[in-house]
Amino acid sequence: MVPYTSLTATVDGTSATLVAKTLSTSAPLIVKGASYPKGPTLADDLEACLSVDHEGAKRGTYRIDTVSFGVVLHNDGGQMTIPWQHITDVVAQLRA
Repeated sequence: MVPYTSLTATVDGTSATLVAKTLSTSAPLIVKGASYPKGPTLADDLEACLSVDHEGAKRGTYRIDTVSFGVVLHNDGGQMTIPWQHITDVVAQLRA
């Protein structure tokens, strides 16, 4: 896995856009259904993955799998690996 130089996340309505940048590329992943007024959000699911016994999450539009180096976020548009050290920043950005 190539280390990210930055990983940003924004929410627009019920969709989230995560953008991973390396020295040579920028790769966005749009996650529909990431935020609703009631119920768990993508930020909640990512934060829960920081718990030792958590195995990930599966929602209607996305799935999160925990792996040894972080989590892998899957949806119809592809997948993105989020290393452990970036999860709290991504959660904060999604909640901002």
